[in-house]
Amino acid sequence: MAVVPPFPTLRPTGYDWLDDEPVFDPARHLQLEPPGATTSLAELGYSADEIAPTATPVAFSEPFRVLSDEGAEVLLEVARRLRGHAVRAGDRIQNTVRGGCYRSAWRAAGRLNALIDEVGFGTGAAEAADRLEEAVVDVARAVEEMRAGLTPIEHYE
Repeated sequence: MAVVPPFPTLRPTGYDWLDDEPVFDPARHLQLEPPGATTSLAELGYSADEIAPTATPVAFSEPFRVLSDEGAEVLLEVARRLRGHAVRAGDRIQNTVRGGCYRSAWRAAGRLNALIDEVGFGTGAAEAADRLEEAVVDVARAVEEMRAGLTPIEHYE
């Protein structure tokens, strides 16, 4: 790749660190190795005009190494810790964790819909308030983070 994009310096709004999340260290966790072979878009029959607007002329490659053994172990451990956030992704992909621990407004909408379906007219005010507060935690946090501005990525600076 001729141009390497810079690593982000700010954490996206709504993303949280796991407790005791390992600090990424490229010197320890990366072991980039080039693929043994690549196939270009031109080799697949694409014209120069069709290839020009693409990010790369490479169509696909053989598998290649990205992580060191230690990096792979850390990735596997973090993936195991994210299992509690996994949701069924459909017939072709068993589970997904969208954005790691991202707190989505869609999740808040789902919680509010569940609240409407589950809390009946006989529910006491205190219980209803607790359930409502729990349902909008993501929304309140998003508002707070939007007002605070961009947050530096502590783990990568």
